[in-house]
Amino acid sequence: MAHVRIARHYFRTPVLLNAFAEGILLLLAPYVASVLLTGDFPDLAGRLLPSLTFALVVVVAMLSMGVYESKLREGMAAMMLRTAVAVFLLGAMATALLSYVVPEVAIGRSMLLLTCVSAFVLLALWRTLTGYFLNDETFKRRIVVLGSGKRALKIASRMRRRLDRRSFVLVGFIEPNAAADADEISKLGEDVIRINQPISEYCRENSIDEIVVAMDERRRNGGSGLPLDELMEARFQGVEVCEVQQFIEREAGKVDVDLLRPSWIVFSDGFVVSAWRSSIKR
Repeated sequence: MAHVRIARHYFRTPVLLNAFAEGILLLLAPYVASVLLTGDFPDLAGRLLPSLTFALVVVVAMLSMGVYESKLREGMAAMMLRTAVAVFLLGAMATALLSYVVPEVAIGRSMLLLTCVSAFVLLALWRTLTGYFLNDETFKRRIVVLGSGKRALKIASRMRRRLDRRSFVLVGFIEPNAAADADEISKLGEDVIRINQPISEYCRENSIDEIVVAMDERRRNGGSGLPLDELMEARFQGVEVCEVQQFIEREAGKVDVDLLRPSWIVFSDGFVVSAWRSSIKR
């Protein structure tokens, strides 16, 4: 599963796993600092609560600084700058303030400074190590877009940069019939694929993980229209199938209003009304 939906927001599974791994490193940072400061390995149980508190505080601080945003465009340097602010400023201040309220989580000033340094170095080493694997195409989903018209052109024009495709490899656009905008897609450097075999067979031969349906005309009209039988067969093979608006919302974090159909609004789960939600809004 490439994405997990939490509180109606999509999160990349590798990003969540990476955040969990970084939480473990933050948990180890106070122990590393203690070894560096005293030369002896500290009692695991004795420092567990302060270590957990520090790790939780820094993870929340990094979330608030947008460190785990999948569309962070500034690159590694900006990510580490945000991390430095989260660790040395927000994390250290919050941990120090909490120690006055809950003395059991207190970390000495010298130890806290060395803990922050250890945490930052561990995170930098970890991100350098994992950066290659998260961006390698071997670990990305292979997708194909069914359609080459105006709706498909939205993907080709809006998601052109490497940063926009951090979680997938776009194999090409399957042209179900003659489409006026197929040439526009080709001009953007994308492959327009014309197949003479069932879509399920093409997906199996090319190791496709997901089909994005972006056809302008879905009604059956002669030989054209949405190939439901072929898409169903692909689903039985384990290939995911999603709508173009769902795909753009998931990957770009935005809803393209030009792509919305009335059915999307009718079946959307975002219109939940309850006393709790109303109270929170007020």
